[in-house]
Amino acid sequence: MVYWFPVIVVSFYSHFGFPDNFEIGIVIIFATSCLSLIVSYTVVKNEFTSISWYHEIMLCGVDKISMSITSLSVSHLDFSHEGERKQWMAFFECYFGIMIKFLNPAALTFMLFMNLADDMKSPYAEQPGTMQMFGTIFLFLIVLLFGAALFMCDYNEKFSHDVNKEFDADNQFAAALRGLK
Repeated sequence: MVYWFPVIVVSFYSHFGFPDNFEIGIVIIFATSCLSLIVSYTVVKNEFTSISWYHEIMLCGVDKISMSITSLSVSHLDFSHEGERKQWMAFFECYFGIMIKFLNPAALTFMLFMNLADDMKSPYAEQPGTMQMFGTIFLFLIVLLFGAALFMCDYNEKFSHDVNKEFDADNQFAAALRGLK
């Protein structure tokens, strides 16, 4: 909430409230995003180490995806470096995680409001400006319905799948190939 509220509100007011200085909104979104990460870290610093905060809170949800992508770059047939991490992997995982989790959603939200403001100024074809407004209302209603569905589940999910086995599949494949030799 600390991330999304400023992104949405600043994106809206940058294009509808202060369209001549909308670039300032980008700086404000960057500053509030950094502030939200700092607040997040200071709130939980007694419960998490820095590295566990980085993996479990800051990059939660994209951390394993970025690790999977970097692990795919290591050849499965080259067993001399099995389990060895290259120097560039940590940098790429951080870069990928920040881009996917923070920068891309903020940029797309900012562009959504920019396009909406431009469409309201000069409507498509000869349609009145209210047509874009109604179309946007439907878009926001659809997003709201999908968002509301996330919170409607009132029972715990029975999830017995071991997620770590997915990341061990490459090691099992390599061991099976070694057994064939």
